[in-house]
Amino acid sequence: IAYYHARIIKRNKNLNLIGVYGKEKRAKLFAIINRIKTYTNYEELLKDPRVSIVDITTVNNKHAEYGIKAAQNKKHVIVEKPISTNVNSAKRLVKECEKNKVKLTVISQKRFEKNIQRIKREIENKKLEVKNILIEINWYRPLKYYESSEGWRKNKEKAGGGVLIMHAVHYIDLLLWLFGKPQSATGRIEHRYNLEVEDTAKCEIKFNKGITAKIYATTSRKGDYDRIIMNTNKGKIIIENKNNKIQKIIRIIKTILTKTSLERQIENFAESIKNNKEPLITGKDGIRVLETILNIYKSAKIYKNENGK
Repeated sequence: IAYYHARIIKRNKNLNLIGVYGKEKRAKLFAIINRIKTYTNYEELLKDPRVSIVDITTVNNKHAEYGIKAAQNKKHVIVEKPISTNVNSAKRLVKECEKNKVKLTVISQKRFEKNIQRIKREIENKKLEVKNILIEINWYRPLKYYESSEGWRKNKEKAGGGVLIMHAVHYIDLLLWLFGKPQSATGRIEHRYNLEVEDTAKCEIKFNKGITAKIYATTSRKGDYDRIIMNTNKGKIIIENKNNKIQKIIRIIKTILTKTSLERQIENFAESIKNNKEPLITGKDGIRVLETILNIYKSAKIYKNENGK
């Protein structure tokens, strides 16, 4: 994901990619490819007066720690989702950013998709009433995905969880943005790969006005698509992304020719700093999403497959 962030930053006329800090070999390769500086430690990066924004794409349970240090050094903070793996550290991050008067955003680029923003406007203008939602996320990840990068994604302490906090988090953020604070969030999780973290989750989130959202998310079933189905006063709305070979080629072309949703989020953050306004996605948004996910984990019934299938 760091390489994707780097490409977007370099495409933004108001931003310059200056340097990288990370695991030595990976950081050096990243620096060579992007023609930037490699920092020997995080403190060196934070002391560099050229750096005004720190973009954190490391292991989940380090997000808040690195963000807090950046804020204390008067650096604005971009942090990949989730904001943290526990609420207390997430709140400390938000507090430090407020104290040091720096901006904070949590990556959740689905909000910047044009069809989602249109639905948001329709709801706000009271032209669209949503009754219930079904979200299906089938993003297949083989076991080697969890084994890669020293296996942090299969480590519950480092990752915070599996498909729910790593992937479904995007859609939970959307739901909270569209419908506000949930009344309840429950679910069940499955360990078909027999790892510490879940690879399948089934959730139900209830909101005001009787709106119910159901989420099915998995990384252990073959296939690559995501789908939102909304039943509304205007009929059924379906938003679907199929990631077959043709669609992937189309998406690559679009990435070259047009702005992606992540690019629009980074652009929004740069503008929020320039104009001293809150970004569309704030640290407090990240906390609300994390609280919802942790409530689902707390309520969840856990199922393990003895054959790992």
